[in-house]
Amino acid sequence: MRITRWLTGGIFLLATACAQPEKAREESGENPVVNFKGVTFRQEFKDSLQLALEDYHKLTVNLAFGDTSIADMRATLLGERFEYLAVAHEGLDTNQTHALAMNTGSIAAELKGMYMEKAGLEGRRIAYHTASEQLYDFLKLTGVPGKPLYWLYCKDAFGGKGAYWLAEEKGSYNPYMGRESKPCEEVKETLK
Repeated sequence: MRITRWLTGGIFLLATACAQPEKAREESGENPVVNFKGVTFRQEFKDSLQLALEDYHKLTVNLAFGDTSIADMRATLLGERFEYLAVAHEGLDTNQTHALAMNTGSIAAELKGMYMEKAGLEGRRIAYHTASEQLYDFLKLTGVPGKPLYWLYCKDAFGGKGAYWLAEEKGSYNPYMGRESKPCEEVKETLK
């Protein structure tokens, strides 16, 4: 009986490992990614992603103002936008479609879980930070559909641990320190 379970488990792990998308040798981003060089995304995808980014920027402002109830609603809506983002289309192979779906699923889960945070505004900001890093990785794969975005860093966030976020312009609201805080942002990268 134990041997059967061991063999079944081993076969499952082997099958799972074989089904994983092929990883490209990328030096940037936190996670290894599938290669998307040369891929042209449909306008429907770009439009959907642009709407999601608009909601992301609104969520940034909600957190900067410390409005947790509006931030919860915005995060849930944004999570649904990512959950239903049109990632599968012609021109993408199975590995690319799977990688996009995994990324959008991770972003959606983080955002939709934000309202369950019991740690108040600070907990929501932590969830936002995680989602921001995931979104950054996603945009490194797909490109930015509209105008360029700034990848900003605040060294004072989270008691000096620092945190990142995406913004349409320099000098935007800081979701980690609030609107009354001293400026602490530093542009780390411009995404196009």
